[in-house]
Amino acid sequence: NKMKKTLNLFIMIILVGALLSPHIAYAQQDITGFSIIGPKIKNLQGKDELMKSYNDLKRIRKNLGTISITSNSTGEELLQINKTLDFYIQELDNVNKNLNTHKANYKDSFDDMYTADMIKLILNSYLLSIRNQQVLMREMDENAINSKNIIYSEYAIPVYYYLTLGDQMIAYIDLYFEIL
Repeated sequence: NKMKKTLNLFIMIILVGALLSPHIAYAQQDITGFSIIGPKIKNLQGKDELMKSYNDLKRIRKNLGTISITSNSTGEELLQINKTLDFYIQELDNVNKNLNTHKANYKDSFDDMYTADMIKLILNSYLLSIRNQQVLMREMDENAINSKNIIYSEYAIPVYYYLTLGDQMIAYIDLYFEIL
């Protein structure tokens, strides 16, 4: 019984000490001298062209957020949404052509090739998200899936996965990628 009281007292001392201690040490990075931790790109020969493609993708992504496929979407609405998605595919294709031309023009520049490939990862992620939205709509139009459960269907998972992958890549570039 004395051992139990001692153990309870010990636990209480630890809890009270933890609550009253103003400076509990945590493992954390010192951010006072924060610097970019990602790659530094110093020798871009076609920086303006690459930044235009990158900003075009950001603009397209903002517009992708306005697409709304719901369980109540009619066949006519799905057709109109598909036309909108086809328009975004055309815009992505134009950005892709610009990136391919850029890579051909600056094939001897590692920095240009590397940056163009990073931007293409975003482009391909958004393209795959759109394609998966089209698959979802085709299945809805054919009543192959229960449209009442589209948010929870296996068809919606890749839509969000690829969209999020592109968004994560943009966040990575914005936060950690330094272009000098």
